[in-house]
Amino acid sequence: MQLPEKTIERLLLYKVLLLELKNLDRTNIHSHELAEIANNNSAQVRRDIMATGFTGIPAKGYQINDLINKIKETLNLNSKINMCLVGIGNLGSAIIHFFGEHNTRFELKAAFDTNPQKVNNTIAGCKTYKMDDLSSIIKQEKITLGIIATPASNAQQVANSLVENGIKGIFNFTSHPLQVPKTVKLNRLDITLQLEKLAFFSH
Repeated sequence: MQLPEKTIERLLLYKVLLLELKNLDRTNIHSHELAEIANNNSAQVRRDIMATGFTGIPAKGYQINDLINKIKETLNLNSKINMCLVGIGNLGSAIIHFFGEHNTRFELKAAFDTNPQKVNNTIAGCKTYKMDDLSSIIKQEKITLGIIATPASNAQQVANSLVENGIKGIFNFTSHPLQVPKTVKLNRLDITLQLEKLAFFSH
């Protein structure tokens, strides 16, 4: 099913919010309630949910568990995703520990670094390798997503290597804007930039 990127983003947010409500023993929710906690409007929520083919019950709203499952089915959220990380510095190590400590569908299969003192090891269940092993490990572990946590000066070279080895999505944690083919999905998180935006709107 082809959905607009913004619709996908909202559905992913709904799923997170619905899981929180489920953990609070809520069983049903109305569109206006979901809209309020999602900082949205009820008409948009209804359109987004209709896009999945799911319908509510008059006077009862949406059954939370069923809606969660429908969103997962629509966005193919039940399959495991194999990832790798490049750059085992402070940030890279923190990312490795995060995925080692949280049970998600994203499995960090390998981490790579140019520093020989940081490889041939296991960190929070993730094996670490030298960069020369990147190609063979990506193929061996069927890795489709890559995370870049290197110094900014190395980011484009790393991205090129990931793309050349079949990676379909890259999460860039560096401040360097990357150039990748249109067939590769690229997300970037520049923490300093986000803090600057937050500071501006906090004045």
